[in-house]
Amino acid sequence: MKNHRTKTRIIDSDGHVRETDEEIIEYMSPGYRARRDAMLYFPLTPHHGWHRSIPANDFRPGDFRVPDWREWAGKLDEGHFELTVLYPTRFMHIGQIGNPPYAVELCRAYNEYLHDKFLTHDRRFRGMALLPLQDPSAAVKELRRAVKKYGMLGGILPADGLPLPLGHRQYWPVFQEADRLGCTLSIHSCNSLRDNDRYLQPNEAAALTHAGICPELDVQLSSTARCCTCAHDPQRTQCGLS
Repeated sequence: MKNHRTKTRIIDSDGHVRETDEEIIEYMSPGYRARRDAMLYFPLTPHHGWHRSIPANDFRPGDFRVPDWREWAGKLDEGHFELTVLYPTRFMHIGQIGNPPYAVELCRAYNEYLHDKFLTHDRRFRGMALLPLQDPSAAVKELRRAVKKYGMLGGILPADGLPLPLGHRQYWPVFQEADRLGCTLSIHSCNSLRDNDRYLQPNEAAALTHAGICPELDVQLSSTARCCTCAHDPQRTQCGLS
């Protein structure tokens, strides 16, 4: 009798691009690009106080890189990954932007950057769109645009910085739109600008901000849209894994 072994399928559900401000600003509106030097003097998004790359926090070799799509694709080949779901790195802090129109601008620019620099080059790249929940109606439009125009799997809900909890009625239109689109909503943790000073060691802060999403949170959102990638789509028809 033949031994039929099922091929193991490896999916990276938490891939990251290393977007830079210099790249993102090229996708922003002319009014922002005209002030390029002034805009880039400060970070485009806020950042926390735990600098990841100083020697005290990072003991890895010093060959830091900002990989392009070719290097990313090479790593997928090397690890025999079927696909990766791509998230931002620095732009995880989008929820900490205080000005709603600016948050809308940054999300649009990042999503276009992700599509242009990665998603168009290799079908194994799957994108998650940044959403400006500072303006829920704009977040609805951006989610629809990212899914329908760029084929992204869904949108990212900011984990920190918003004035109201994610379950607040103000954000329901975003959940309802995700339900209409049949797409994913996810929450990816990020360092808080408010609480990191309570923790004295970098590893303590890292553990706090990379904790998994509790099942109760998924239950709260499951009536409209799931938090976990492809939880809405058991057959994985949208991400091409059926």
